Order: sequence, then structure tokens, then C-alpha cells
Amino acid sequence: MKKQNKRRINKPNVPLRQLFGNDNYELGRENYRRMLLCYEGIKMPPEEILEIGLRELKREQDVFNAAAGLISPGKKC
Repeated sequence: MKKQNKRRINKPNVPLRQLFGNDNYELGRENYRRMLLCYEGIKMPPEEILEIGLRELKREQDVFNAAAGLISPGKKC
């Protein structure tokens, strides 16, 4: 991880958009975990958050596809 990003992650009261004014979001697992804890109060490990997010994505895709089937029966999205 770049040195400037390590320094930025230790400033919990600064909005993320001010911390990362560039395209380099390389944090690493531990710093990402700390960022979630400091900014969002989330204590779950990143892997668990990813698992939840992927489940929710699948659920939303199923809802979308069901609605699309009502609009255009027989057409696959």
C-alpha cells in the first residue's frame, strides 16, 4: 500500500472522498477492515461483507429478471 494511503486511513473524521482524490484505492485487507470499522462501525470481516453483498446482488437480479419476464415474457435478460 502506498504511504500516503496509510496516513489517510488514520484520519477517521475526514470524508473518504477527501482522503482519496485520485484513482488509487489500494488499501489491503487489514486497512479496509479498519476503514469499515472507523467510518461505518462495521465489525464484520471483509469476506463476510462480500458474501452478504453477493447474496443480495443475486436476490436483486432475480427480482429484476422476474419483473423483466412480466414486461417481455419469454425474453431472457
